[in-house]
Amino acid sequence: MSLPLISVIITNYNYDKYIIRAIQSVFNQTYTNIELIIINDGSTDNSDELITRMVTKHANVIYVNQENRGISYARNEGLANITGDYFIFLDADNYWSDDYLEKFYHKAICSDADVVYGDLRQLDTKENLVSETNFPTYTLERLLFENFIDISALVKSNIAKEYKFDLNLNKRSHEDWDYWLSLALEKHTFVKCDQNYLNYMIHNQSRNKNTNNTFQKWEGLLETFNYIWNKYQVKYDDVLKENDWAIGHSKLLYTLLADQSQVVKYLTYLKALSNQKITVYYRIENYSEEQKIVFEFNYKDQLSFTIPDGTTEIRVDLTELPSFYTYVTLVDSTNGKIESFNTNGFKEEECFYFVENDPQIYYKVRDYQERVVTLKYSMSDISDVWSEDYPPKVILNRYLRLTEEKKKLVKEKQQIVSNKQQLQARYEQLELEYQQVINSKTWQVRLSFGKLVNWVLRRK
Repeated sequence: MSLPLISVIITNYNYDKYIIRAIQSVFNQTYTNIELIIINDGSTDNSDELITRMVTKHANVIYVNQENRGISYARNEGLANITGDYFIFLDADNYWSDDYLEKFYHKAICSDADVVYGDLRQLDTKENLVSETNFPTYTLERLLFENFIDISALVKSNIAKEYKFDLNLNKRSHEDWDYWLSLALEKHTFVKCDQNYLNYMIHNQSRNKNTNNTFQKWEGLLETFNYIWNKYQVKYDDVLKENDWAIGHSKLLYTLLADQSQVVKYLTYLKALSNQKITVYYRIENYSEEQKIVFEFNYKDQLSFTIPDGTTEIRVDLTELPSFYTYVTLVDSTNGKIESFNTNGFKEEECFYFVENDPQIYYKVRDYQERVVTLKYSMSDISDVWSEDYPPKVILNRYLRLTEEKKKLVKEKQQIVSNKQQLQARYEQLELEYQQVINSKTWQVRLSFGKLVNWVLRRK
């Protein structure tokens, strides 16, 4: 039995440095039933020559060399040419590992999902690994908050007949997020394929880096996001109201970033942080200014110190300013973790967030034999809204997880109530049957006969 045909669409604009690598990564796939569609969107570099030379060596390739119209037009042109059972996009500056499509296809077959997505392996221009993403499991609420699905996701082709890329987002950004939202709001299914990474290039030509003025960039994003949200407001009002928490926080985020005064405040905050200290207080009987050790503050550090004899607790003061940390851990010489027992901030796993001045974390050390310990910490980069440890994302993840747990508990409670009602009804039925039996004439005769027998036996 032959495998379904997968249509691969590569869109290109002035990526002659990368286009050959992208095409070759498609030809190297272990999944072989592929048609390749290349849309060269009016490139002014050597892309056309390179693509033409490359595709003449291979069959089942469609090459469209069009005048420059923008990414939404290019993607729609690609969709107009597909003949496969599935389709997938690949931006010309990125590339796939050899088994990328095969992993996606197996996940699609096992799950029967309409869209299969994965993670990103972010690389610099020398192809050195910068980071790997760990995108969340799909929920509509999370997708409304942010886009975590790259355009290089596998999609059932029958969807393409109904959905196109919004031309109003052409030459802007986030046309891919809008496309996924249009599918999600119509209840199409999404599933993540774990351990499958798109090799995603970070470079100065990237569309996400083509705005030199940071404020203009965020103002443009806010305008784009408002357009997307407003577009769906009428048709999907009920669904959006159910998820207004995620939408509201996302709007707030980009509204703040588009405000120059907020950015100035952030820069002032960073300057103030550079003069801060980390202070560790020892409690023998009480905390005091005489029983402490002070360290210079860095955004990331490991600080080793010795706990004095007789100390029952220690308190770590992480600067005097509101601050956010990806992790704060206290470990011994064997890297054994000492758990905190109190804080005046918000803790989520190893993350600590302090929204008030004078952040503090407390540790009990009375019964702790190892006296040399190391404090490890790393601040969250609150300027990087795309990072996984960006504070609002961590808080949102906790909210979503608690929401799911609440739903499960509500469902369990409903089942318990239902079981209780069934048992109550069964009890009442048995009680009714019992009363009917003991009040029946037959029961009365048997009861009278039993009393007579007992009387006769006693008489003997």
